[in-house]
This record gives sequence, C-alpha cells and structure tokens, in this order.
Amino acid sequence: MSVRRRSVLQLVGLCSITSKGNANPMSNEQSANRLVMEVSRLRGLRPAPLGPDRQVAYGTLLFKYVPEPDRLICAIMVTQNGLWDSLGEKRANAFLRTIQALSEPAIGGMFDTGGGTWSFERETGKTYLYIAFLLTADPAEVNRGIDAMARVIPAWATRWQLVVANIAHGREPPPKQRVTLQNDPYAGRL
Repeated sequence: MSVRRRSVLQLVGLCSITSKGNANPMSNEQSANRLVMEVSRLRGLRPAPLGPDRQVAYGTLLFKYVPEPDRLICAIMVTQNGLWDSLGEKRANAFLRTIQALSEPAIGGMFDTGGGTWSFERETGKTYLYIAFLLTADPAEVNRGIDAMARVIPAWATRWQLVVANIAHGREPPPKQRVTLQNDPYAGRL
C-alpha cells in the first residue's frame, strides 16, 4: 500500500489497516499506549506498554490512562510521606491543610507548577504534579509538558512545599508576586 492510499488517521497512528485494507479505528486504550510509547522514546526511556492497571511508571514519572474523561495523565511524584498512616489525627489534619493549600490560588497558585496540577494519594502518602493530555496530543507536546513540570520539582521538593506549609498554617505571609525559578525569594532556603 502506498503512502498516498493511507488515511490521515492511520498516518497519525489513530487507526490500523486490516489485511483486507480496511481502516480499523484504534481503541482509546491503544491510542494511549501509542502515546506513552512515543513519549517514552522521546525521553530516552525503554518503551513499555500500559499494564493491566492502565499505567506504567519510570521512577518518579507515571503515565496513566483514564477512560473517563479519556485522557493520558502524566504525573511526576514530588514527595512521599512514608509515615502518612501513622501521623495521628491532629498531624494528619495539619498535613492535609498543607496539601489543600497547594491548590488554593492565593497560596499554592502563587508558585510555578510547570503547568501541572496537584494530586495527593492518601493510600500511599505521595504528592504528584500532573498534566492530563488528550489522546490525540502530539508526543513532543506531552514531552514538553513533562519537562516543564520536571524543571520545578527540585524547588518544590526542597523549599516551596515547606513555604506553602508555613503560609497555610499562618507562620508566614503569602508571596506578593508569583514565585518562579527566575523570581524566587526563597532560593536561599534549604
């Protein structure tokens, strides 16, 4: 079959051609798998398919297919509180207040997330930044989104999350300007 006879959907990987030459649309899960494999290659990782739980992890980077609303979630773990289940009610509530403050525009919203959104898994005590992509997203666009989040992770892991905790608990005022890697009044803190 010549390239001219292939459909646009086949060329972008959204359908396959059967042995009889008919186009079969890829399932959404197949599309998610294709996107994960292509992004993995771009990142220099050994491509691996999504597992039975519809996810695959490379260290702190997690890809997860979510059927409703049909998105590929790209998440990077920022922190893990290994003692989460043994904190006790008072300390757990204080920790949850900090987690909630990460998503508040006047507190956590003043800090650069590289385009990511916060997520906290109670079961594991892991905090993630994630971006949800359409299954038709360009792999290079997904890769750029992951890179943008990855650039700010060290600042979050070493100082910004502590600053947000201090703000959430009234120990210091929120920043007056948006905090980025280039405009970071907390850069001297460790």
